[in-house]
Amino acid sequence: MRYGFMERPDPEAVVRQLAAQVSGIDPPTCTYGFHSVHLQLEPSPLPVHLMAELFAFMQRNAIDPQRYFHLPPERVIEVGRLVEI
Repeated sequence: MRYGFMERPDPEAVVRQLAAQVSGIDPPTCTYGFHSVHLQLEPSPLPVHLMAELFAFMQRNAIDPQRYFHLPPERVIEVGRLVEI
């Protein structure tokens, strides 16, 4: 399947299509994995600190991939990492 810029991908449809072509894939039991980044701000000079705060604000307000792709919460694994900026 191909998706354009304004189209929202449907991972479950892709898995169903793949299961039709490859044996051994059971779409209702597939698990999806995501990574997340949590930012921790360190004190820094004023202009750099403002940019870091803006980036952290945008990161906090980004939509969660699980909600964006409409995936069931019991089939999602999220691995996180703390990044100091």
